[in-house]
This record gives sequence, structure tokens and C-alpha cells, in this order.
Amino acid sequence: MAAPSLHAVAASSLRAVAASSLRAVAVPGRRTVAASSLQGAAALGPQAVAAPSWRAQAMAATAVPSRRARATAAPGRRARAAAATAAVLGRRVLVVATAAAVAAAGSATAAGASTGRYPVATWSMNEGAGARTMIDSSGNGLHGVIGNEVVTDVGVRGATGYRFTRLQPDRPPAHPRHLVTVADSSALDPGNRDYAVTVRLRTTYQFGNIIQKGQATASGGNFKFQIPDGIVQCLFRGSNGTIIVQASRRINDGWWHVVRCERTGSGVSLAVDGRTVARRSGWTGPISNGWPLSIGGKTDCDQRDVGCDYYAGDLDWVEIEAR
Repeated sequence: MAAPSLHAVAASSLRAVAASSLRAVAVPGRRTVAASSLQGAAALGPQAVAAPSWRAQAMAATAVPSRRARATAAPGRRARAAAATAAVLGRRVLVVATAAAVAAAGSATAAGASTGRYPVATWSMNEGAGARTMIDSSGNGLHGVIGNEVVTDVGVRGATGYRFTRLQPDRPPAHPRHLVTVADSSALDPGNRDYAVTVRLRTTYQFGNIIQKGQATASGGNFKFQIPDGIVQCLFRGSNGTIIVQASRRINDGWWHVVRCERTGSGVSLAVDGRTVARRSGWTGPISNGWPLSIGGKTDCDQRDVGCDYYAGDLDWVEIEAR
């Protein structure tokens, strides 16, 4: 009579372990980890594929024969074998999540490659409070200097970025520390390339230059984003002339907006929140100057003869791409 009870106990243990393993697979927290892995890999692109940590996880997940061998070596201990099986199932979930994440990253990389664009600079603007260096995460080393009037680590409406406080237009003196500047580099000049600038911004004001390289009198041309009357405008000035495009509605409503301006060989287009809102045909000619890139206003101004056009509002990130 003792043997049946042992079988019953073993069967009960198997059922319990199997149920436990199923619950472990279905735990919402692990789904969140898998989803996070997918998103993280897609954001990292090719780095996600090459990162040793992903390989290490995949190798760890598939390195289970030794556990199976131990389970086979002790056939009488069914509960331990079932536990090993549950561990294998749990690790298979990680393998599937990892493989899916790598596949997603590869798809994202292929999509970027198909456009032919590459990042010139990517400023995420996620530095901590009091930071004075704006980090370029593109790998091109185009880091910026954050003026001490710019407030970093500002969280608002689900995002963290920089805040540029309001300054009275055309009231002296100039405030050069209201700006973020990146030293002149030929990589930042549009030149003859297709060239796009994308900004995520939030403001309730209606004035100021958001980002620019060069000014109206700069030899070699210039480009800039500005927001007069709360309506975003984009300007490219080259050797063949100037093209300006502007949105049809105000975006100074206190919500985050993604604004993208692109100059190509056939014209300049402006998109707000993923929708093209303005386009003008023409060719500006090459643009190349010796000026720094500035975020938040002009670098060469005195608020008397030349207004500084200081931006007021928040910026979450800025990216420049070329092709």
C-alpha cells in the first residue's frame, strides 16, 4: 500500500510543479520584461545584436543539457525532474524573447538603412540636474555646452528635458548662458546633402529661435527653426537662395510636439507630429559656415542692434540626420 501513495505524491508534485511553471511563464512582470527587451533592442538597433549581454543571455538560456543529465541520472526523483523541466520552460521564454528582440532590432536597422539616412547627432537631453555637458549619443562626439541659465532634468507631461526660461525680447543685456552650443563642425553643415532636423518641444510662448547654425548675415548660409506667434517655421539659406516653410496652426499649447524639417535637392518640407504640413520646391544650394550650432537663440547678438531671439519653453530631444 505504500507504493501507490508514493506514486500519488510524485504525481501530485508533478502537477504542482507544472502548474507553477505555467504560472511563471504567464506572470505579467515577465511579459513586461520581455516587452522591455523588445523595445530596448529596437531602440539600440545594431548594438542590440552585437551586445555581449544578449549573447550571454542566449547562451545561458540554451546551456541546460547538464540539468537534463542530472534529471536523467536520478529517474526515481520525478519531482526534481519536473522542476528541471520547469526551469527549461522558463529559460525558453527568455530565449524566445531574446530572439524576437534581436529580430526586431534587425528590422529597425534594415528600415533605417533603406532610407539611406544616418544620424549626424542625437541629443537626448536626459542629463541630470545641474549638468553642463549635452551628450551626443550618435557616437560622433558632437557634445554641447549647456549654459548655466538652462535648467536640466525637468520632468513635465511624461518627459524629461531642458527648460529655457522666458527672457524679455530685445531687452539688454544679452544672455549667452541661456544657450546650449555645439562647436562648429563640418558634420553639422548641411552642405549639398539631404539634411533633416527633428525636435521634440513643448511651449506656451510664441517667440524665439529653437535651433540654428549661423545667422542671417553668416557667410556660407544658415538654417534655423523658429516659432513666431506660436507657429513653427523652418528656414534654409544657401548660395542659391532661401526657402522658408511654416506650419498652418499654432503648437504653443503646452503639449509635446515633434517637429521635423528636411531639406533635399528638390525642396524643403515641414512635418508636425508625423504629418507633413508644408512643402516648398527649390534648391537652396550648399550651406556651410564656420558658426557653432546653438539651441535656444543666437550666439552673436546684443539685444540692442541685434536681437537674440531667445526661445522659451522645454526641449525633450534633438536629432540631426543626413543622407
